[in-house]
Amino acid sequence: MESNQIIGNESRGTLKESPVHQCPDVAIAKKAFASGKTLPLEFRRQQLKNLLNLFNDERCRQKIMAALHQDMRKSYQEAITSEILTVKMEISKILTNFEAFLGTKRAIAAGNCVIVKPSEISKHCADVMLELLPQYLDNECYRVVVGDAEVSKSLVKHQFDYIFFTGSQTVGKQILQAGADNFTPVTLELGGKCPVYLDETACNKIGVKRILWAKSINSGQACIGPDYILCSEKVQGGKSDEKDLWIEPTFVGNVKRDDSLMSEEIFGPILPIVPVKSVDEAISFINSIDAPLVVHVFSKDEDAITKLQNSTHSGAFSVNDLILQIQDLRLPFGGKRKSGMGQYHGKHSIETFSQKRSVLTRGLTYFSEKVLEMRYPPVTVMKVRIQEFFMMLIEFMDITLKPGISHALVFFIGIFLSVMLTQV
Repeated sequence: MESNQIIGNESRGTLKESPVHQCPDVAIAKKAFASGKTLPLEFRRQQLKNLLNLFNDERCRQKIMAALHQDMRKSYQEAITSEILTVKMEISKILTNFEAFLGTKRAIAAGNCVIVKPSEISKHCADVMLELLPQYLDNECYRVVVGDAEVSKSLVKHQFDYIFFTGSQTVGKQILQAGADNFTPVTLELGGKCPVYLDETACNKIGVKRILWAKSINSGQACIGPDYILCSEKVQGGKSDEKDLWIEPTFVGNVKRDDSLMSEEIFGPILPIVPVKSVDEAISFINSIDAPLVVHVFSKDEDAITKLQNSTHSGAFSVNDLILQIQDLRLPFGGKRKSGMGQYHGKHSIETFSQKRSVLTRGLTYFSEKVLEMRYPPVTVMKVRIQEFFMMLIEFMDITLKPGISHALVFFIGIFLSVMLTQV
């Protein structure tokens, strides 16, 4: 089972490095897990309820929204819908389906202790997490560590059971290497250049408004937002303010494959428009770039949609809308190749942060031993034939018979073999 995990965001800055031996949070979390504190289902359920209470507390909500506005200019509506409500929906989904997700027959899913490392680039958000999370969650099991990139480097040197990282491909590669050094599994949510294919059948006000809305979310800093458009339209414009690090939504028309805008994920409110002559040319263009988190398609042409879905590669595929698939908790969310690895959301998060453990229990009865006695020497032709027949029978029973019938059949076969094998 998993014990300790690190969930982090890309960090860089000038804060002083925290050496590995000066990070007591990891030792505290490991000790808490070793005590078995997180294993009872009721403990985990209560921690989720506490976290939900945090996002229901108006005082906490105001602090979260203020931090989001200071760091990213997030509006009140965006802060509520894309941050607070999204987290509340995720928690509520898990609480509602708690037993179904974790299983009810003697299985205890992993109860994790977590080290959260937020990005210091979003300083106000990091400060709010450091202030609020300890007020609602168990202080031994869930720790917040702040600092720059060097702090992150120090953290991943510890022997974690799982690392979950959100950030750039460059840092994601470093996290993956750090995980490999300790044989630690990793989930990476990175990003990439998510395309939008827009043809004449869907080039209307509805489609354009949806694309504009998705590009404006979080000032264009959404990993699944549109990075460029493939169509025949040419639009450009927009303004910027270098002093305030603020850029208006800007369209750049007639962009080519080798333009600098196409070299890496833009992660801002600039939307290049690449002219293409056909859906086949669009597919070729998309496939010439690393697999993105999402391929977006705006079209009423079912053949074109199917062709794009079957001929491109991405973590997800979205038709005639954007962003919203991340809020459907029935769907797994994750990337492919350089856009990320691993999936989460809803029950998929439970699967990601848990490790299935196989348990085999056999009886010590006389007849069950007779069924298995053919594996012992001396080896005879009859024993091999019986073993071959019995292995085929086991496969048949697993596919077609209920467990009770299978057990009864094994019992009678044991009686039969106890007679046969004594004569072999």
